[in-house]
This record gives sequence, structure tokens and C-alpha cells, in this order.
Amino acid sequence: MALTYVALSKVTVSSNVSSIQFASISQEYSDLVLKISSRTSLTSRNYGFRFNGSSSLVYSDWLLYGTGTTTATASRSNQNATDYTYQNVNTDPTNSFGYGEFYIPNYAATTSTKCVIADSAVGTSNSNGLIAHSAQNFASTAAITQIDLIPSSDFTSGTQVWLYGIKRA
Repeated sequence: MALTYVALSKVTVSSNVSSIQFASISQEYSDLVLKISSRTSLTSRNYGFRFNGSSSLVYSDWLLYGTGTTTATASRSNQNATDYTYQNVNTDPTNSFGYGEFYIPNYAATTSTKCVIADSAVGTSNSNGLIAHSAQNFASTAAITQIDLIPSSDFTSGTQVWLYGIKRA
């Protein structure tokens, strides 16, 4: 099955921000993809999202991550946002940005909860990188019309986010 990516929106951060929002998301696609190149001015790598402005305890995460020499797992449930995606921090090489991608299938459905597949990778200040693969759940049957990306600290200037709608052929 061929997939067609349709660019819906792009955000480029020009000064530090505490969140990035995509609102009034069209319901005409089968899936959504968010791609992000991000960095924070502080030392907390984590960022996540909320859907439809909901900060209710309806989010869960399952994570597999590693540095190339070690691997580990983690999970959380009944949270007010997801959190298991990584970005570069202020101690990483200057002007380096982490990469993340969220794939959100069936985002417009109103009969099931929403699963998100998230991947992220960063180059760190030592010789190791960091990679994470996670599954994230939004325990709501509401169609997704808004996405808020929320870092543990901030997104710095130069961070970019692209939102795509996916049409299945």
C-alpha cells in the first residue's frame, strides 16, 4: 500500500518556547506524522505531547532505549502527558539537534483509543548517542484535532517541527 505524505504545517522556533501547538487539524487523512528537529537550553532531554488540550490522566508510555553500549526499558501509565522522546541538551555539541518522529495511525477515529509510535535519536556530548523507541497511548476515543508538544524545559531557537497528513492509496 502506497502512502502519500501531505505537508500540513511547519513551525520554526526563533526564541525559546515552552510548547509548540498544532490546532484545528484536518480530519481528512488516515494518519498523521510529526517530524521534529529539537534542542533545549537546559539538561532535561525529555519531551512529549498532549492531544486536544487534555491534561487528564489518560496517557501511557512504553520505552526501549539505548546508548549503543547499554539498553533499558521503562513504562508509565495514567500520566497527564507522554514523556518518552529525547532531544539534544545544552551540554551536547553546539548547534546539534535531536531527531524525533511520531506516527499516529487512525487519528480521526472516534471508536478507539489512539496509539502513537515514536522514535528519537540524539548525538550526546560523549562518544555515545542515544536512541529511543516508544509506544504511547492516548486513552480517549475523541478524534485528534490538536497536538501540543511539551518539553520538560523548553525548545530553543532553531527547533523545527513538520506535521504531515497521510493518505493511504
